[in-house]
Amino acid sequence: MNKVKILPWTQREHQIVKALGQCNWEVLEERDQILCLKNQPGVLIAKEGHTRWIRAHQVTQMKEERNA
Repeated sequence: MNKVKILPWTQREHQIVKALGQCNWEVLEERDQILCLKNQPGVLIAKEGHTRWIRAHQVTQMKEERNA
């Protein structure tokens, strides 16, 4: 599973980040064009039973923490 961090853009996304956190979202699907995003590239993410399409540029890979 690919865990990512999201960067909120809209007011609704800010509310979701406040409620569920910015990190550890699971990527379910990636597409080149999403109608609800005005045909921009999008990523379907999920966390705690909530799913949402967001713009691809709002997703950043989380760095894996390694114990030395």
